[in-house]
Amino acid sequence: MSRKLRRVRARRGSSLVIVILVFMVLMAFIALGVDYGAVASARAELQIAADAAAMAGASGLPNEDIARERAMAYSEQVSIRGTPISLADSDIVVGSYDRTAKVFTEGVTASSDALVVTARRELDMPISSLFGYPTVNLTAVAGGGATTLGKMPDLVILQDLTTSFRDEIDEARAADEALVDCIH
Repeated sequence: MSRKLRRVRARRGSSLVIVILVFMVLMAFIALGVDYGAVASARAELQIAADAAAMAGASGLPNEDIARERAMAYSEQVSIRGTPISLADSDIVVGSYDRTAKVFTEGVTASSDALVVTARRELDMPISSLFGYPTVNLTAVAGGGATTLGKMPDLVILQDLTTSFRDEIDEARAADEALVDCIH
């Protein structure tokens, strides 16, 4: 048998090993993409829950108990993968917002007009767990404020503080302040 023929027979099947390895790597990337999509979807749902809780809570200000009750009730109406979000008391911070200094001060007073809601969720990652990442901790923060003129607020402004809105935040705050000034 010639030398060339022996070399060809020795290489036979080597391309199959390469194809299998490339296929496994491709499937791993697809699986991680599916997990990433699940995380992105869960993060959006968690932000919706935090936003709803902040808006609902702000509508109950300056009464802290009503604000907390409404915030908790609205957060439970949004679920991630079929499980409702439940907020702890420490996840709802009531205080006052100084529009001039643009500072939120924690603490309940008779003039409390703002709150911050932090929603947290641990998400199981079935595919990523094969690579050593069984869970992902998600957090969403939303703030709500109410302007009171001796009565319950007629206006609730919720500011989106997520990274997707970070570039336009200053313009949005200025627009919100202009709107409030027009109403006063």
